[in-house]
Amino acid sequence: MSNKKDLYLAWAESGKLKDNLAIISLLIKAGVTEAQIAKYLEISLKDYKEMKKAHADVAYANAPDNIWEMTNCIRDLVKIGHGYSTKSFRKQMYKGKKGEDKYSINEFELYHEPNANVLIYILDKFYGPKWRDDAISLELRKEKLDQKEEWNSGSSNDGNK
Repeated sequence: MSNKKDLYLAWAESGKLKDNLAIISLLIKAGVTEAQIAKYLEISLKDYKEMKKAHADVAYANAPDNIWEMTNCIRDLVKIGHGYSTKSFRKQMYKGKKGEDKYSINEFELYHEPNANVLIYILDKFYGPKWRDDAISLELRKEKLDQKEEWNSGSSNDGNK
């Protein structure tokens, strides 16, 4: 990397650094070798190893105990599950009164509805099937309370009706 422009800097300037670190992290977790990663990134293994030595974030992305990208994925799943908003800009072209080209930039916010399937996936993945049983039991209790029925927990307290 001595005669070439610093690849790390090139990634940072082009906005590819974060994505490349995420890719490295996921590939390492999948058991892909450094040689395969270097080939995928279209760099030499020597350059990849030099970059890893020179930049702590590349070294961390390459560490097997790295959980950085996994936590990013989980955060994004939770965001999708609960719903989120995005802001977008739209450039609108129009003709002025004298026929000249004009434009206006409109900003708008788009709300993405919560996704129940994602929430169910997260609950299944992190809490296992037990959460469903607990949820069903809680729903039954709520229905009985709404119907003003008494919920019997199995003990016999005839004096406390």
